[in-house]
Amino acid sequence: MKLGEVGLLHLVIVELLVGYIYMMHVDIILSTPAVLVVVPALMSARGNIYGTIVTRLVTRLHLGLSRVPWDARTLSDVRIALLDALTAATAISTMGVVLDYLLGGNMGIYLYPLAYMAVLVSSLFVIPTVLLVVWRSFKRGYAAEYVAVPVATATSDLVTPIAFFLAVRYAADRGAALAVIIISLVVLACGVRELTRNAKFFLENAPATILGSLTSGFGGFLYSTSLYRPLAVASLGGLPGLNALLGALGGIVGSAVSVQLHKKGRVDRVERRRILKAGLQHFALGLSLLSAAILILGGPPAAAAILASGILASPLIMGAAYFASHYSYKRGIDPDNIVVPITTALGDVVGPLAVILLLSAFTHQP
Repeated sequence: MKLGEVGLLHLVIVELLVGYIYMMHVDIILSTPAVLVVVPALMSARGNIYGTIVTRLVTRLHLGLSRVPWDARTLSDVRIALLDALTAATAISTMGVVLDYLLGGNMGIYLYPLAYMAVLVSSLFVIPTVLLVVWRSFKRGYAAEYVAVPVATATSDLVTPIAFFLAVRYAADRGAALAVIIISLVVLACGVRELTRNAKFFLENAPATILGSLTSGFGGFLYSTSLYRPLAVASLGGLPGLNALLGALGGIVGSAVSVQLHKKGRVDRVERRRILKAGLQHFALGLSLLSAAILILGGPPAAAAILASGILASPLIMGAAYFASHYSYKRGIDPDNIVVPITTALGDVVGPLAVILLLSAFTHQP
């Protein structure tokens, strides 16, 4: 089995676990509906930020600008990424507090420290994982973006909800909340100091990440309003996987296009066909594995909904990644900083929406 296929298999397995985690905590979701908005948004932000670190490091490795994965530039990226992540968590939590109030939830301002805890805990696992995977795959001659982007997405998506739900059950008190806020302020201070050297990364990535994560939260909100539909809960187990595969597809295509643009200033027809074909092959394999798992766990209608949704959404994601890379590069913006957040957010809305529409058609529910 090739290394890229291992990365896809890892992503599918992890995202199925994420779906299972959702279903294990249905009681929290029902008592606080805003959770189904906040958690996907946090997952999106984490995947966006560390997917961006992957694409930036891959580009530098291809250009010969980095010799090791933990050089000064990468460490600077990590510090800015933590600042970016905590900034996004603040925006996400604000949206969650408002929705929690409107939907009659019971968590309120505790969403802030819970979101910060999820960010900090997930970073301890995601950062070393993605840097190691990028370096090992690049040294072995593999296209690192085809391996590391799915791994970054999957690892972020697994650790973030685990950290969040554990915090809800065991750390939702004033003492723990105060401790998390103090630690977060220290991390923020380190990130702010780094702005003097790496402001471009933050200024380009943070707005896209915040907008993308809030959009992903909207996708979670759409699905939360449809849980009453037959087979919706069964399909919920496959929805994180579908969203992650779409996000990884956008990251893979965007990273490969970015490398060509940085090397040559353009992408010729042969390279374009190669990039899109390779991205689609990886996505098709991942979608097939995911659909087969949902067929066993959720039944044929749920599996058909996931499969058809992926087929319908993939051309849109590839097109968005390709054209966003070109558009940003022509305007002097590094595609590595914005393409992953854009395509992830798009996938997180298009995926749930397609599943809802197809489930409605399969079950003949209005």
